[in-house]
Order: sequence, then structure tokens, then C-alpha cells
Amino acid sequence: MRRLLPFLLAALTAPAAFAAPLVTQAVVSHTYAPPPGVFAATAKAVSLVRTDAGVVGCWANAPQILCATLAPAGGFDTPVVLPSYTSGVAGSVPAVAWNGRELLVAFEEGENIALVRLDRSLRVLAPPKPLEFRASAGSAPALSWNRNEWLLTYRNYEAYIAATGAAMYAESDPWPVVDSGLSGDEVVVIHSPGTRTVAGPPSCHYIMYGFGCCTICNPTTVQEPEWHATSSVVGPVPLPLDRYTDARSAALAQRGNGALLVWPQIEFATSALLTASLDGNRLGATQRIGVTANGVLPRIAATPTNGLVVWEEAGDIRGVLVDADGKADGDPFVIAATAPVEAHPSVIAMNENEYVVAYEIEGKLATRFVILQQSKRRSR
Repeated sequence: MRRLLPFLLAALTAPAAFAAPLVTQAVVSHTYAPPPGVFAATAKAVSLVRTDAGVVGCWANAPQILCATLAPAGGFDTPVVLPSYTSGVAGSVPAVAWNGRELLVAFEEGENIALVRLDRSLRVLAPPKPLEFRASAGSAPALSWNRNEWLLTYRNYEAYIAATGAAMYAESDPWPVVDSGLSGDEVVVIHSPGTRTVAGPPSCHYIMYGFGCCTICNPTTVQEPEWHATSSVVGPVPLPLDRYTDARSAALAQRGNGALLVWPQIEFATSALLTASLDGNRLGATQRIGVTANGVLPRIAATPTNGLVVWEEAGDIRGVLVDADGKADGDPFVIAATAPVEAHPSVIAMNENEYVVAYEIEGKLATRFVILQQSKRRSR
């Protein structure tokens, strides 16, 4: 017995060599609250932002812009109609962001942008402020809080706006990409290839006067041959995106001074979904997380430890979990497939174990929760 005792103690204290490893599984809620007819989303998508009071969604229901709070059981509460300064004709999907105290919503009205400030209860804090941009091709509005000011990217501009909603200055950019809805200290901006006009001394920005943009003072023109990322503390960091990548299909989810990037790369009849992590000035390896049809527009949300990529394909909403480095954590899975066409997904992280996906179903908005659970992998 004395001879066996050391072996018994070792067996009891040693790690279980044959214990089944833990794997992360995505559990999708199978119920949703279909909204009433007033929730019809003519812009076919919703912008999401997380505040200290919950998740807020804003969307276009022409000629109105609506915002509502996500209900605990899914779906949205009764929406608030935002004021406008013209006839209220809305264009693309509005942008919304939170600065820790209030919300700012940016939406198109004709050739202009309207800015509306809201409190956490969606009460309007001030009349809408108009901002005029030169007509040009480029991105739909996206909005982030950049430490002490708002950063609005729209068409081929990066516009900086004071906390009060007053326009400050802008720079031109072929098609800037940011994490819309972000409330951070340093906003990471992805720049696509093309010609940028950047600011010189502080007195020589593009100056925006209330209803107009922009007066040019000694601008500097820079030719950017490749994709890269910058912020006031990051970059420029070259990115592995193909120079022919459609800027509409690139997305990022920011985490501190870094981000997770996702984009499709065409491979003949299909596209590979690719990701990469950005940690300060360090770019991680490119990860292949799935194969999709050509033309998908992936969207991503992330936490410090994981992320969720979502997209529309063949009338369904699909997703794949990724780890902190952007590597796929399991296979792609179906998030919604209950109607002939479900489209235009948006995604936001509630915490490290729960995501909310909002999408359009037959002209109305719906939501599903994706819960991350760990379980033991079964042996075969």
C-alpha cells in the first residue's frame, strides 16, 4: 500500500490528460418580437449603439428618422421621431454614437447632413443642426466619439464636430471607415487607396461654417496607394486588404487603441471572409474565417476576448464567432432563416458573452440574441 500511495496521490493531483476540452458555442435565440407596421425600415438597416441605459437603434422610415431603445426581451420599444430642418426626406441609414452623456444622430436630408442631440431617454436636447457637404461619391454617414469631439465620416470627408454639435473642421478622404457608434479616446480610421487632402497647421483646416463645408487654407494633398489605418496614436499601419476591395464591404470593431477588421476577398465564384487584428501599431496575421457568395457586406462587433461577424447570404442571416486575434472559433452558423428574405444585419456586443443582431425581415426590423456558452467537446 505504501508503494501505491505516491502513484495514487499523483493521479489525484495531476491535470486530467484526457478531459474533454472546452469549446465555445453560439446559442441563437429562436424567438423575436416582430414590430408593428410603424417600424417599417425603408432604409433596410438599423444603426446600433450601447449607452449606460441600454442599446439604442436608429433607422430611416422615409420621410422620418426613428430611434428606439432595445426591449429586454428583444425587439424595439416605441420609437421617437427625430426633428428635421427641411421636409424631412431621409437618405441612407442614419449614424448614432454615444459620448457617455448624450447621443448624437447624423442623417441625410437631401444633399446635407442633419445633426440631432438626444439624452439617454431619447429626448431631443436641441434643434437639428444642418451641415452641407459638396456632392460626391463616398460612404454613408458614420459617427464616433473621439475623446473630446465627434468624428463624422461621410462621402469623402472626415468632419470633426464639437460636443455641442457645432461643426469645427474637416479633411477629405476617398472612403473612410470607422467603428460607427464607438465611444472611445482614440478613433481608428481605415483609409482606402486614393487622394486625401489633410490639414496643415491648426488654422489651416477645412473650416466648416454652420451650413457650409468647406473653406480651404493651405491644404496638403497626399496620394495613398494602399489601405492603411491611423489614429492620433496609431499608424499609419499598412493593411492587407486588396487595393481593389470595395470600401463598402470593409468593417472594423474597435477595442481600445486597436481593432478587429473584416473584409471579403473575391476568389472567382466565391469570396473568402478575412480578418486581422490591430493592436496599437502591431498588425496580426490575416485569418480566413469562411467562404461566402460574392457581394456580401460583413459587419463585426467585438469585445477584448472575442467577436462576432455577421452577413446576409441567400436570404438568411449568418454569423461566425472569432477569437481576440480574429481567428474563427467554430464554423459559420445560421442566425435567422424564418422568412423568404432576411437582410441587412447589424450587430453590437452587450458584454463578452452576449451579442444582439438586428436585421430587416419583410420590411420590418427584428432582433435576435447570440449567447456564447462553453461546453465540453464530445469524443467521437
